[in-house]
Amino acid sequence: MKPETLSVAIDKTLQAHEQWSHRTLASRLAILEAAAASLDSPLATWVLERISKEMPYETLLPGPTGEANSLHWEGRGVVAVLRDETAASAAYIAQLFTALATGNVAIIQVGELALHVAQALQTAGLPEGVLQITEADTDQLAAHPAFAGYAFSGSSATASVLNRKISHRDGCLAQLISETDPLNFSLITSQDYPWRFVTESTLSINTTAVGGNATLLELGGKTDG
Repeated sequence: MKPETLSVAIDKTLQAHEQWSHRTLASRLAILEAAAASLDSPLATWVLERISKEMPYETLLPGPTGEANSLHWEGRGVVAVLRDETAASAAYIAQLFTALATGNVAIIQVGELALHVAQALQTAGLPEGVLQITEADTDQLAAHPAFAGYAFSGSSATASVLNRKISHRDGCLAQLISETDPLNFSLITSQDYPWRFVTESTLSINTTAVGGNATLLELGGKTDG
């Protein structure tokens, strides 16, 4: 996988996003689990197992009689996965794999580790375009409005600087997901961690008139008042 300019990398990931996000969670996990095994990354493997067990695509919600309510989730879009020189490689890989598992597409900066991880994903069958490598620097990534989120691994000081840069960019608000604990991975192991990569929606279906009397749905009649 060769590095691309930022504009080309974004175009390719945007084109791949819909097809990747519409895959079943199981099919995405199968690819990522194979890559995590080849990279010998226990943290990434653990995160993928957790997503498989704790993030069903559809969760039924309680509601009144006559309504069927459910909670769904999907990836945010294009995520930049970044690191500095203090980052643990395990955290960087886990952040990237979490972004991809939850239906996002990702852009990473060129580097020895990035190329190694990208090769493992490509060998495991990751579709073309889902992951792109760019030579763009952090300032360019932080300023681009196409990103829906940033997953960063490294020092707290670098995370603070990155957060300020992201806050000044144009476009929609972007989530910054920072792992600054290289020993205990306190963010990655937190309860809500994988949910930071997704948007949630609820679906409410009125079932009152199914097979019944549609006049029951009438909100007003000729004889009212």
